[in-house]
Amino acid sequence: MDDNIALSTEAFLKQKSLLPDQTINNVTFHGNAGEYFSIWLKNIIFCILTLGIYLPWAMVNRRRYFMNATEINHARFEYHAKPTEILFGFILTGISLLLIPVLTSVSPTLGLLMMLVVIILMPYALIRLWNFNVRNTSFREYRFAYQCNYMRLYLVVLILPVLLLVVTMVCSVMFSQWYVKVSTGPAVDNVFNLMLVTSIIPLTGLFLIWSVQGKQLCELLVNNLSYNKTAFSLSLLYKRLMLISLITVLLLSPFVAAGFSQLSDLTFLMMIPEEVWTANLRAMVIIKISLFYLLFFCGAMTAGIYFRVSCRTYVINSMTLGNLRFRCNMTYLSYLFLILSNFLLIICTLGFGSAYADIRHARYLAQHIWIIGDMDAISDSNKSETPADLSRYENVVVSAD
Repeated sequence: MDDNIALSTEAFLKQKSLLPDQTINNVTFHGNAGEYFSIWLKNIIFCILTLGIYLPWAMVNRRRYFMNATEINHARFEYHAKPTEILFGFILTGISLLLIPVLTSVSPTLGLLMMLVVIILMPYALIRLWNFNVRNTSFREYRFAYQCNYMRLYLVVLILPVLLLVVTMVCSVMFSQWYVKVSTGPAVDNVFNLMLVTSIIPLTGLFLIWSVQGKQLCELLVNNLSYNKTAFSLSLLYKRLMLISLITVLLLSPFVAAGFSQLSDLTFLMMIPEEVWTANLRAMVIIKISLFYLLFFCGAMTAGIYFRVSCRTYVINSMTLGNLRFRCNMTYLSYLFLILSNFLLIICTLGFGSAYADIRHARYLAQHIWIIGDMDAISDSNKSETPADLSRYENVVVSAD
């Protein structure tokens, strides 16, 4: 009898010790459309009145509102950023972008060089902004941190995609020349068939670039992120990302084919001299062009949303933070409905519904993301370093941001 009681007690204690690891911590978003609308409207008005100089304040105000409205396990995020820390970086970026058309009007070579400089510096500026947002975000009085290898950053963001793009372009040109060489008669004369066949390589290269760069970039951003000295971990598989990208391309392909079919009919109409065009013919040309853009927009929307939902779900479900596991159950149809309804809301309200659309989007994400594990273990793992010690980062000013 005593042995049975001892075994039962041991089993109970063992089960109790495992319970924190199975604790489900839901994400709750407390944002209110009415409250956020006043912030959104003020940001829009001041950005217009200051010709964009107020943009850093607008970004900080927006992010602070959404952070403070997000709750996990009875605690909310806090955002401590100061807009003046990124003001210089925004002004420098604005001046650089304005210099491109000015220098191009003086000398195309100077404009091209300036554009090249901006492209080279853009990854550095974006990662500094990411770092700025991370280190100014705290949860339970402990801040997040991020360390980045800039050589790997440029390899992932610039060098690798450019190399893959060059290889894709070379293969596409070689394939096009081969197709024209081996094909005769109508196969070459039909512009629609030629464009459709020669688009196979670019589309294939596109999903390869998405897969390779997507894996490297996600791991670069997540694996260098930490909270209270505990590092985030993320490991993705190329084959899973390639499958997602392949399905994305397959979803896009019918819209591309339909769009090219409109161009095929349009090229035939363009062979008719404009002097003999009738009103019906002009209307047909306008309809064909409109259908072309509409089909591409619908294809990009359909495929893009699938890609976004699949990648976000895969990345979140693969993330860990110590003993914490992240979970996401977003679905394609529900997110598609959200985006389409938000789009219609913004269009019908002439843009004034953007604030409500942002709140709906944030609430949707919160409802479909949760964390499994004992969050107290992460927060209490480094009690020796107090929040006051961590606040020393608050006054660090990174002008490059």
